[in-house]
Amino acid sequence: MTQVTKEQFGTIPQKGSVEKFILKSDDVVVEIISLGCIITALKTKDKRGQFDDIVLGFDNLEGYCFGNSRYFGAVVGRVANRIAKGKFSVDGKEYQLGINNGPNALHGGLEGFDKAIWTSQALPNGVSFSLTSPDGDQGYPGELRAQVTYELAGEVLTVQFTAEASRTTPINLTNHSYFNLAGHAAPDIYDHEVSIPAEAYLPVDDTMIPTGEVRPVQGSPFDLRIPVLIGQRLKDVPGPGFDHNFCVSSPGEPLAERPCARVYHPGSGRGLAVSTTMPGMQFYTANFLDGSVKGKAGVAYPKHGAFCLETQNWPNAVNQVSCRSPGMARITFEDLAALDDEQLDDDDVAQNNPEPMAEEEQERLFAHWQAVASTHQVSLPQEMSGPIQQMTRQNQAQEQEQVPYVPVSRHEKLEEVQYEERVYPAGKWACITKGEDMYEQSISMGFMKLMRYICKENSAGRYLGMTIPVMNEIQMLQDGKGFMKDILTAYYLPAEFQDDPPVPTDSEIAIVQRESIRVLSRVFYGTTTEETISRQISLLWELLGSTDDFHRDVYMVAVYQNPGVPCRRNEIWFIRRDP
Repeated sequence: MTQVTKEQFGTIPQKGSVEKFILKSDDVVVEIISLGCIITALKTKDKRGQFDDIVLGFDNLEGYCFGNSRYFGAVVGRVANRIAKGKFSVDGKEYQLGINNGPNALHGGLEGFDKAIWTSQALPNGVSFSLTSPDGDQGYPGELRAQVTYELAGEVLTVQFTAEASRTTPINLTNHSYFNLAGHAAPDIYDHEVSIPAEAYLPVDDTMIPTGEVRPVQGSPFDLRIPVLIGQRLKDVPGPGFDHNFCVSSPGEPLAERPCARVYHPGSGRGLAVSTTMPGMQFYTANFLDGSVKGKAGVAYPKHGAFCLETQNWPNAVNQVSCRSPGMARITFEDLAALDDEQLDDDDVAQNNPEPMAEEEQERLFAHWQAVASTHQVSLPQEMSGPIQQMTRQNQAQEQEQVPYVPVSRHEKLEEVQYEERVYPAGKWACITKGEDMYEQSISMGFMKLMRYICKENSAGRYLGMTIPVMNEIQMLQDGKGFMKDILTAYYLPAEFQDDPPVPTDSEIAIVQRESIRVLSRVFYGTTTEETISRQISLLWELLGSTDDFHRDVYMVAVYQNPGVPCRRNEIWFIRRDP
């Protein structure tokens, strides 16, 4: 059980009042203020049962307003870490941010999210903060609505970041707490043990910008896969200490929570374990503290007096295409429409590169766009929001317009819809055939080219995931369980494009007129694998009271994945060969 209390922390002239929330369980006490969503205190027991505050910070609001140049405990953004020279380009336009860290922009700029008063709302086990950053704030494009939620359950503090933008914009939020597990007043962290299960890290140049190399940790001082004493390892690290991104995952990997660090202090018995859905984590050993900052109870905070574990997207990702990640932001449809910029088609590769794209590079980019397609973090450009809202209202008023098919019958068992028979009328489909395995259809070249056609060339992208089913036809093999690899990925065009569909500029996309298609549809949830598909086939045959042999001759099998629905809602379709 977590107790949540609120009190006033002070007032900032011309900005407003700052609130403090106290989250208390039997094991942990966390204090958070609405200025910058700052964690001002984190108190936990040592092995003798004594509480101590293990984060650096200040006793009063004045310290956070005028002395927090090191971002103690704050949420930083729009973009945590550094952007090289404070410049980036989006949709062909270059943006210049304020420079506040050598030649670079750091942690959102001169007046980042750490200096804003957020709107707060108490939750049963925590607190939620929200902030609207206007278009042009600190030089970033688009209005951004951000939310940060802290929830405490026993010894576990969960921090969740969400953001939605009116335009394509970089976004990379993190919490910048400084920890010393011996207590915030302890002089250093040399007696702490750290382990980071990362296989690679990002080397940096002399301005702390990643060089672009992803370097294996094997055989280097950055190999922290086995616990080591921080003090001992700092002797081997070039420069003042650790201030590097460790690669928790590759940017193209599916969004998933992974353990990223563990720190243990033998003297107090305290340990800190961190996991994240982000692809990177900045391990920082407070190299730029120098004792000049006086914190809680007047304690001077020295170099290496704390450590930070900043979960994040890879630094400077906005300027390194290969490092962009759906985990860093809500992806907009403009990302899908800009596939040319990512050089995903063979034609683009041929024009811009003297050698064809290596197979490994293709796989990496395909994996990146799989994450774009499969993450549930999709936000709409402002110009598309209106049409979607209008269409939604129309659909609510006229339910039959929500789907392009006609339901024929629903077959139920134990009051649960098991499968549905439906007919898609004769009409035009945009389709492309690619030789990809059926379980990779969301990352196939064909899928991405159709994304571009739907979203970019005919402005029908506002229907994406709403009225256009994707159909991947896979011939069943003779054993009834395996599948062929030739996939026809197709979209049933919306009514407004049935009479006069735009001509695709991509020669591989065909507009095909088909007769009506009769489908048996079964809904299921989870990841599509050969095992789960075969199981669904067997279940449907069982419900129909027929055998595999009979239906293999009558039906083709298709999988329709809807990544925009939580828990990965899927439909398996059985398409009659003789509609």
